[in-house]
Amino acid sequence: MGRTSRIARTAAGCCASAALLVGAGVAAAEQPPAAPLQPLPPAPELLERVMRGFLESVPDHETLDDILKRATVRNRAAVEEAQRRQFIRQQAQQFEQMLQPLLAAELAFVRRACGSLAPDDRRAVLAAARQAVQGISEKIARQQLEGLGDAAGGVEVRQSLHDLVAAAVAARAAPEEFAAYQRESRLRLERRAEAARVRIVSKLDEQLGLSAAQRRDVLDDLRAHWSGAWIRELEDHDGVMINGRPPAPDFADASIAPHLDATQLRCWREWSQAAGWDAIPRGGVDWSDLNALQQGQLKIDSWWRP
Repeated sequence: MGRTSRIARTAAGCCASAALLVGAGVAAAEQPPAAPLQPLPPAPELLERVMRGFLESVPDHETLDDILKRATVRNRAAVEEAQRRQFIRQQAQQFEQMLQPLLAAELAFVRRACGSLAPDDRRAVLAAARQAVQGISEKIARQQLEGLGDAAGGVEVRQSLHDLVAAAVAARAAPEEFAAYQRESRLRLERRAEAARVRIVSKLDEQLGLSAAQRRDVLDDLRAHWSGAWIRELEDHDGVMINGRPPAPDFADASIAPHLDATQLRCWREWSQAAGWDAIPRGGVDWSDLNALQQGQLKIDSWWRP
């Protein structure tokens, strides 16, 4: 009996196990067969696939070396751009220092015309003026670094600074005071233009020996056909020489040549060819606007920082 009972229990267990296997087989038959696992690719190919996942529109033929090379190029470009910005900023800081006397002169001009500015308005104008100097300085530095120079249109430093400061003053000054400031600004510009015209005639007389009638005719012609850019003649300081000659004001040739005789005209052409205005390296900057350095190193008055 004991042996028979064990056999019976073993047979029952086998039947139960068989039933479970049959049930599992039926359940498996109801599910779609799973796709067989694919073996992993070699390590270099796997790494390449992972990197591709972080890039967009990567050509199928691109290799890991291609990806690394592009990353190197991008890093190099980023470094060069950072160096370029740093260089521009360093150069701009030097120009900012050069422009401080000119800024002080412009602010002193504002104070004389708009003396009733409230303390908060003074601080706001001063902040706008300093921001203007920074922007102008960066523009000069960028043009010089990129080699644009005069081809980029140049930088009219004094006029640019005046316009930006005037915009800040217009929003804060009393209308009658701002009108006086604008009027004085026009008169100041005209005085500088007249000084440039007289300087041109004086230089021509020194080099070509003009008659009294010629001096009068050239001056009248300059006044009648004056271009704001010709105020650049104020840039020419005594002692500046090009090929042994002072810079020729040949930018105003149309107002000069018609009033010269044959001998003077020949000398004028030779002078212009040897020492014309285009022969002066300026880098797109009217350096006459930086001549405020000759104005006794003006400082910004404490009135602007109440």
